[in-house]
Amino acid sequence: MNYSNDHELFVFMREQLSSSLLSDALDEIGLRAQTMREDIRPCWRGAVVAGRAHTAAYAGVYDVTTKRDPANALTLMDSLQPDEVAVLTANGSSNGTLWAEMMSIAAQKLEVAGVVVDGLLRDVKEIEELQFPVFGRGARPLTVKGRMRLVAHNVPVDCGGVLVRPGDVVFGDLDGIVVVPKENLDDVVSLAVSLRDKENDTREKLLSGISMGKL
Repeated sequence: MNYSNDHELFVFMREQLSSSLLSDALDEIGLRAQTMREDIRPCWRGAVVAGRAHTAAYAGVYDVTTKRDPANALTLMDSLQPDEVAVLTANGSSNGTLWAEMMSIAAQKLEVAGVVVDGLLRDVKEIEELQFPVFGRGARPLTVKGRMRLVAHNVPVDCGGVLVRPGDVVFGDLDGIVVVPKENLDDVVSLAVSLRDKENDTREKLLSGISMGKL
């Protein structure tokens, strides 16, 4: 499908497609392991995200001083671009939160599409009030300071059991998160649109009283 820019495409995807349609389309081209684990959930109901992945990996540290490491937040925030999805992995750690309210405000001002964290969040109420799309494994009030450190930036990462590369397209909604490899994007979106049209036709027939056995 032809769009003049990424922004146009991602608006279309958010408004017209779903994680289920994209997952089915990926299945049709043989990519059957592109859906993140079910424990990575939107932190507010109705959150939908679509955009290019901008990745970062974190690891646990132990530093009783809790002195802020400016590289953690600033390296990431200063490099985020409009319509990107920040994809962060804590590498299995739950000792500290990788995303919170102030980062959400800054990202929203940068027109970042949203955030997916294979790790924990905090300030969930405030993020919901911002209506900024953030997905994560859960919430905990622990600060990241003295507990987690940025160890890799804009490299391939494992997030939710899926390999995510910079530039891959990430789509998330209430059903989950799908990663579309950048080289397959056009084919997957076209297939998802076709599947959507078929579903719409089936829905209309069922609502009109036609039984499933006669479809």
